[in-house]
Amino acid sequence: MKTQTAKSFYDFEQQWLVEMQPQGLRLGQVFANRYVKQPMPDLYYADTAKARGMIAQWLIDNSYWPYLPGYENSMDKSVDQQSQSY
Repeated sequence: MKTQTAKSFYDFEQQWLVEMQPQGLRLGQVFANRYVKQPMPDLYYADTAKARGMIAQWLIDNSYWPYLPGYENSMDKSVDQQSQSY
């Protein structure tokens, strides 16, 4: 099965459920390894329910919600438009 890159939290969660959970990988473990640049052992070792909330909060705190880092979202567009006007 070819892995597709997820664009939103919901896509990421679905991809994890289908492709990675059967391999024994935890939701928080996969998210922390892919997107978080500093150690977050609470997320890495969290059960699925707790990891969902922690991931959502991390995305909100870092102005990504509901998208994942590396994808254009409305915040990115407004910043780009402002920088072009200067």
